[in-house]
Amino acid sequence: MLKVARYDAPDVDDSLLEIYGPVVANGSCTDADIIRWQELRRSTGESDLICRITYYDDDISGLTYPIGCAVPVLVVTDASR
Repeated sequence: MLKVARYDAPDVDDSLLEIYGPVVANGSCTDADIIRWQELRRSTGESDLICRITYYDDDISGLTYPIGCAVPVLVVTDASR
């Protein structure tokens, strides 16, 4: 059985792709989806480079601004929930 991790182009403005590059996650992906995608890509020897554009909601102006591109990371601790 062949497993591949498909990358669908994100649904963001082209200017954001120019800033953050072609590795922006689609907005419909959850952090868990991205982490699973990264794991599958690593297991097949492919690049796992991907990030999610992060936004800031300015309550005063009512506008939303992109402020960076973040990579979700799975963190395991012994802390209680």
